[in-house]
Amino acid sequence: MPAAGSARATTPFATGEPYLGLALDDLADRAGMRVSAVHAGPAALAGVQEGDRIVEVEGVPPDVASLQGLLAKLGPGVPLAFVVERNGVRLPLRVEIGDRGAWSGPARHASRAHATVVLPAAPQWQQAHATRLAAAMTSADEVAAGRLAAMLADVAEQAEGYNRSPWRDAVLADSAALAAWPEAAAQLASVPAASATWQPQFCRWLARPCGQVTAHRQAPDVATLATRLAAIAAQVEAAFAGWPGGRAALHGDVAVLLEASARGQVVQAQDEALRVIAAMQASLRVADADLIDAFPSLVALDPAALAWPAASRGAPPAALAARVQGDVLAWAALAEGFVVVGGDGANSYDMDGLYAVIDSGGDDTYRWSAALPLPLQLIDDRGGDDRYLAERGGPAAGLLGVAVLRDAGGDDHYESTLGGCGAGVFGFGLLIDAAGSDRYACARWSTGAGLYGGGALLDAGDAADLYLGELLVQGIGGPAGVGLLIDAGGDDFYRANGPVPSAYATPGVFLGLAQGVGYGLRPHDHGGLGVLRDLGGNDRYEAGEFAQGGGYFGGLGLLADAAGDDLYFGHRYAQGFAAHQAAGVLDDAGGNDVYWSLGAAAQGAAWDQSQALLRDGGGNDHYRGGDLAQGAAAQQSRALLYDAAGDDVYRAGADAQGRAGPNGYWFDAKVPVFSLGVLHDAGGADRYDAGPPAGEARIAGGAPGASRNGHGLRGIAVDDAATP
Repeated sequence: MPAAGSARATTPFATGEPYLGLALDDLADRAGMRVSAVHAGPAALAGVQEGDRIVEVEGVPPDVASLQGLLAKLGPGVPLAFVVERNGVRLPLRVEIGDRGAWSGPARHASRAHATVVLPAAPQWQQAHATRLAAAMTSADEVAAGRLAAMLADVAEQAEGYNRSPWRDAVLADSAALAAWPEAAAQLASVPAASATWQPQFCRWLARPCGQVTAHRQAPDVATLATRLAAIAAQVEAAFAGWPGGRAALHGDVAVLLEASARGQVVQAQDEALRVIAAMQASLRVADADLIDAFPSLVALDPAALAWPAASRGAPPAALAARVQGDVLAWAALAEGFVVVGGDGANSYDMDGLYAVIDSGGDDTYRWSAALPLPLQLIDDRGGDDRYLAERGGPAAGLLGVAVLRDAGGDDHYESTLGGCGAGVFGFGLLIDAAGSDRYACARWSTGAGLYGGGALLDAGDAADLYLGELLVQGIGGPAGVGLLIDAGGDDFYRANGPVPSAYATPGVFLGLAQGVGYGLRPHDHGGLGVLRDLGGNDRYEAGEFAQGGGYFGGLGLLADAAGDDLYFGHRYAQGFAAHQAAGVLDDAGGNDVYWSLGAAAQGAAWDQSQALLRDGGGNDHYRGGDLAQGAAAQQSRALLYDAAGDDVYRAGADAQGRAGPNGYWFDAKVPVFSLGVLHDAGGADRYDAGPPAGEARIAGGAPGASRNGHGLRGIAVDDAATP
């Protein structure tokens, strides 16, 4: 991996303001400074650690004021000689003064202009819940809840955050809007498989204005198809003209960003930190409107209109023959690759040099390497049990470009190490599989993944499908991104549980970030939208931490399951969760479901100015969670577990089942704000280990106090059933 010194020396966002990336405290004995926090910056790259004692700067014992004066005098680019004391040992370090602009992600920039977002009316269940909750509250509870609502509304209206999603803002500010989010997502995701309406849909997801696109549906021959693909490719290249070096130059930094985030690492002391932040900053310069407009032109090209060759027109040129094994019926050459029509035999395609493949059938194999992909790619496979194998840039990967893959049928195998299977990274990718029992072994940033772009996977068949991932998969929306996975039916299995270790170093537990999650790269850029919708079947969802309908750092996520007896297995932060100014929902419409979380903060759990919801529409359900679970909130957040009907069982740890934890993060003794955690079971003969008796309400904690660590308004649990 290239070291930080090999990154670009300048940034388009340089400010000239000196920056080290340290929080420092003067020591009482005036013998230097203590490092209280280390942020992404030059000091972290030089090896400075939290808790270090800085005893010398340029040979002189420093204090905070003198160091600030020295930085202002010297400015960015000047090296400083530090001596730090760590565990009784003095260590010399060389720290080069940085430029704050080079280390500032899009979260530090003013929010971009967005189109207005409109949510449906609150569902009837939410209106009934709000009425019942109000009846259970005291006047002191209502005052505290009003303060909390006002704080969340203020967070949603903040000025900073270039890529902040207005959808997150809308649902964070209003619990009724959060309840309406599943219906809004269903409307946004109701897209015909081959329709050019993908463009306005992606515009609505991202709240961007759409241009007028002239989509040519008819391509009567391969030469005409190639000409139209060349025009779309030129439009893609133009989208990157605002970044120094264009698309090719950005590819290296984007690859570093993908690889670093796919290791589950935050940007801090990594050698590649500057390159990661540079990739994020590119979102301020890349013309994503051009990419959005190029995408539907590709979707709308209908290879079915081609005049299908009766037989091969002769041997293909050597450059094409090196990339295709099997029958080639027709072809056309573009500047950097080919358009090819394949026969119905078992063909093999090297996709690194192919703009488009139209294949009539057979058990085919498609392969991609990790090289810079072409600006666009189109695959239309008419049938067979096919294999799609990629390192990075495929299959259906809009990696700095646009890509569409349609597979008409067969039991297919899709495999991607990074950024594939319906993914958009600074681009847009769409994978549509019409039928078959398919296997998606797509490891990271895949199976409906968007990062500074949009990625969608639509499995339209009703057979049992297998989704095997590791991290950042299955409906994951990174910054300025939307990730969408829709499965039309069947008894499906979704897995994202290993091998990336736990974010909390918990033995035997893994990081997931999957299955309907909006994920922000804290603290540099806010999260986008992540949605997983399964329309039927008895499904199994297995994931590690941060999974199954949730949001993290400005993200908004949804896992919506329409029917069936489903099993949800997760760890910390799972099954309707939100953390750090985020929002998330798990919405299960019905069935006898099992929700099992082995860690804290799950099953309707919110942390740090967030909103979370788990709604179950009916059935005899079983909930098993840890601490801060089942309608639990902390650090000025709001959470709800709502179960509409059925004979349910609730088992959980501390601060669970309509409770809340401490609120010290944003505490102001003059106007104290506390969290609100609610468990509401609307019917059935239910059992709890910490909730109310059936047919009663429990208000835990009494009136709000003024203690920073006190729980204040702890929560409310309501059971509407008659006592059995």
